[in-house]
Amino acid sequence: MKRELSNEERLMTDKAWGRLKERLERDGLLEEPVTRQNHRTAYALAIAAMFILMVTAGLLFTGQKEEPIDTLTARLFNDTPGTTYVSKLDDGSVIYLSENTTVKHSDLVSEPTREITLEGEAFFDIRRDASKPFVINAGDSKIEVLGTSFEVACKSGETVLSVKTGLVRITQISTGKAMLVKEGERAIADAGGIKIQSLGEYEGFKKYKSKMHFKDESLGNISEIINRNFTETEIILDPAISGRELTATFSEDNPEAMVRLICSALNLNYTIEGRVIKIGT
Repeated sequence: MKRELSNEERLMTDKAWGRLKERLERDGLLEEPVTRQNHRTAYALAIAAMFILMVTAGLLFTGQKEEPIDTLTARLFNDTPGTTYVSKLDDGSVIYLSENTTVKHSDLVSEPTREITLEGEAFFDIRRDASKPFVINAGDSKIEVLGTSFEVACKSGETVLSVKTGLVRITQISTGKAMLVKEGERAIADAGGIKIQSLGEYEGFKKYKSKMHFKDESLGNISEIINRNFTETEIILDPAISGRELTATFSEDNPEAMVRLICSALNLNYTIEGRVIKIGT
C-alpha cells in the first residue's frame, strides 16, 4: 500500500529537493531544468540530499579532530616459540628477544634520547653514543646505558639486569634508588629494593645465539649480526646483495650452516677461503 506523506514530511521533502536541485544545477550536473515528478521521486531525492549533507558534515567533523599520536611508534614482538627474534635498530644497536617478549620504541635517531619499553626478556648490544643515552623502561625499573651489552628480564614485580660488557645504571622508579652495575654483575630490583650479585659462570647469554629468527631483515644486517656472535669466521657480502631482505629461523648455530640457508633461500652462491665466507650471485 502506498504511504501518503504528511504535511510536515512534504515540507521537509520540498526543502531538501530544492537544496539538492540548486546544488546539482550549481555543479553543472543538470543539463535541463528539473521539475518535481511526484512525491515518491521527491522523497527518494530528499533522502539522497540528506545523505550528502550528512557525509559532508562528517568529513568536516573528522577534518577538525585529530587523534593523539603514540610516541612509541614501533613495536617488535617475538611470537615464534623456541626462537630468539633478532633485529638491528635504526641507531645501529641490536636486540635479541626471547619468545613472548615485546619491545616498543620511538624514533631512535631524531629523538634526544634513545628510549624503549620492554615486556619480557631480551639481550641488548647497544651502539655507543655518548651524546644520546639508551634508556630501557622495564616495569618499575629504568635502565640507562651509553654503549654496552647486557640482558634484561622484566617479570611481574621484578627486573633482573645481567651485564656482559660495560657499565649500566639501574633506577627503581618507585623508590628513586639507583645503582651502577658492572661487567660480570647482576642487579635484582624488586619490592625489597636493588641487590647486586656476581654473575659467576653465567651461561645465559649463549641462548640468544640459538635459533636466531629474523623478520624482513636486510642481508647486510644479518651477516653483521652473525659476525658479531661467531668470531671464528667472517662473512663478506657482495655489496650488490646487501639490501636484499630475508625472513628465516636458523636452527643450526654455526655460520656455515646459516650461510647455506641464506644462499638456498635467496638463490645465491658462497665460497670459503680459510675463515672467510664470501656470498654473491
